[in-house]
Amino acid sequence: MRTRDYTSITRPFLALFGMWLAFGALLLGQTGSSDSRDAKLVRQLLHEHASAWAGGDPNAATSLMSDDADWVSDGVTVIGRKAIQESYVRELKNPSRPRYGSVSSMRIRFLRPDVCLVDGLLQQNSRRRPFAAILTKDAVRWEIRAYRLP
Repeated sequence: MRTRDYTSITRPFLALFGMWLAFGALLLGQTGSSDSRDAKLVRQLLHEHASAWAGGDPNAATSLMSDDADWVSDGVTVIGRKAIQESYVRELKNPSRPRYGSVSSMRIRFLRPDVCLVDGLLQQNSRRRPFAAILTKDAVRWEIRAYRLP
């Protein structure tokens, strides 16, 4: 019985297939090291935002947002960094305002190399409240573009 040696066909095919997968990953911006580095930066930014809010610093909290950011919380929509900052200032003067602590359980999904969607939990008083955020990256840094607290 005669057997066929497919090595001469299989190796080039596997090499070509591997190159195709690597090229596709580069085109989609899905390289592991880049995503993990950006994921770390996104987490850090959201922790800084929560800390600034918890510390009563509306300037620091809004400095992490894009100029055209929007904020939706408890059915109220505020559009633009300046308007969000004014809203923060008013809310911080309210003695019965919710006390925010930290963010946790963040799931980051990169929609493109410069856009990500984050779902997580925000500690508010004694309960954990879900949030969603869209962040974008310009040439220099990540910024909060949209934030939702249902």
